[in-house]
Amino acid sequence: MKKLTIYYDGACGICRNEMAKLKARDRLNLMQLVDASRPDFNAQAEGLDPVALRRWLHLKDERGRVLVGVDAFALIWSVTGHPILSKLCQLPVSKQIAQVIYRLISRYRYLLSNDKACKWTSA
Repeated sequence: MKKLTIYYDGACGICRNEMAKLKARDRLNLMQLVDASRPDFNAQAEGLDPVALRRWLHLKDERGRVLVGVDAFALIWSVTGHPILSKLCQLPVSKQIAQVIYRLISRYRYLLSNDKACKWTSA
């Protein structure tokens, strides 16, 4: 398995906590976490759309292939010991359901987080 670079919203408490939990399960050290909300992070320099990056988790593999949202999580779960979740997110019907749930959580993540200070406002 190749290295994965995961771009996440470090300004969001939910996102930070989830990435920390997943990284702790990364026994082969395949995941490099990048807080894309940092002021010094340049999405365009990474070949990523800054607007889309603010909305959804992004993953880039060693070949430069970019996966977003549920597709990214499916790969992350496959390397962190969650093969059933990974497979479910790849089946047509369950993938559609997962995408709806992911979009809702992603859209309202700041409201769902108990961290009042979190909000990605950098340019």
